[in-house]
Amino acid sequence: MEETKKNYSCHSKIEHGEHVFTAHTGNISEKNRVISEIFEEGRYVSTRQIDYDIREENKQSEIRYDFLSEKAREFHLDVADETEALFSISDKIRERKSAESHYQLGVILLNKNFLVEAEQHFKMAIQKRPELIRAHFGLAIIKLRDRKPDAAVK
Repeated sequence: MEETKKNYSCHSKIEHGEHVFTAHTGNISEKNRVISEIFEEGRYVSTRQIDYDIREENKQSEIRYDFLSEKAREFHLDVADETEALFSISDKIRERKSAESHYQLGVILLNKNFLVEAEQHFKMAIQKRPELIRAHFGLAIIKLRDRKPDAAVK
């Protein structure tokens, strides 16, 4: 008997202040993977994925397709919550005077591919502490990712 695999997906809007993100999460059952992508105004921002073993996680020999749907939905909610949390933290850190806090959040945002927001925090860190070389490197990395090598050197 041929096994039929089904794919499930979730979509939602994540709003925080002036930011409006769209999250798309899908289950690719052929690869036992759930992938979530975040977009802002149609611009790709980031991707997260998890792999799973459907038989092991279900502790059954048969595939439960409701499990696939549940897995995609749970991961989608996690990614949406994480995105919203990052921007809540960003709001709190903007009120602080700590260059290190701005730098650390800049690194997290950079790793999540939120380049505009990461750049803002690196610049705030430099404004508060110009000698913070790591923040300058963070800005250079963003410029390189934006394919602006001349700006990265400055």
